[in-house]
Amino acid sequence: MDKSRDIGFSAETKAAGYLEKKGYRILERNYMTPLGEIDIIARDRKDIVFCEVKYRKGADPPSLEVITREKQRKIIKAAYAYIKTHEKKWPSKTTFRFDAIGISDETLIHIQGAFYES
Repeated sequence: MDKSRDIGFSAETKAAGYLEKKGYRILERNYMTPLGEIDIIARDRKDIVFCEVKYRKGADPPSLEVITREKQRKIIKAAYAYIKTHEKKWPSKTTFRFDAIGISDETLIHIQGAFYES
């Protein structure tokens, strides 16, 4: 692994630990499809949460503006692929949400419902 992949993996591990402490159950990490990647997929009570994690060295607070609309579209397409292959596992009232976690050297910011399909 190169250094940037190591840093990204470390940030995703920190984000997953944070979510678990908040009661989320991690279902997948680094879920890859031909349409894109989802950093973390978790269950938060009735919601399936697709979470994008961004690390910025020294950015305090960390900026989540780097999750561009194009990146959001890729995450949404990858989420549809995940839903399609896993939908039989969930009750019909399951809802889906897109969260973002920004991490800097000192700060972690979690935004529930950070973006939506439009």
